[in-house]
Amino acid sequence: MLTSALLARRAGRGGGALLPALALLLAMPRTKPGRAGHWRLALLVSAAFAWGARRVW
Repeated sequence: MLTSALLARRAGRGGGALLPALALLLAMPRTKPGRAGHWRLALLVSAAFAWGARRVW
């Protein structure tokens, strides 16, 4: 995540589009692995990261 934000900044674009994925990643430790909430949050993180990375690049 940090590497993507730094590369976006270096390319002259803001990394603000990646903030939703970062917020979801920070919420990840509050879910228990193997439970439905954990994998659903993981899917949301991956979707938010893909959306933000596409928007930045």
